[in-house]
Amino acid sequence: MAQPLGIGTTFSEGVVGFGRGDELFLHTDGLVESRTRDVTLGLERLHDAVRSLRRPVTTAGATCSSPGSPTASTTTTSP
Repeated sequence: MAQPLGIGTTFSEGVVGFGRGDELFLHTDGLVESRTRDVTLGLERLHDAVRSLRRPVTTAGATCSSPGSPTASTTTTSP
């Protein structure tokens, strides 16, 4: 079995500032990667997921409609 990716790799650290109203979007690689589909389709799914989060979401169930749905989250800074 192969070693996990990133073993023995050096990573740099940095700080990024967020202003009021800025958004951070986090997603799992499952949004863009698939063994059965082209990555372009995954990137389209990522775009659709980000666009759908522009609308207000009242429950977590609204973002993950079924088991196995890609996981996505967004957060907005407040004063």
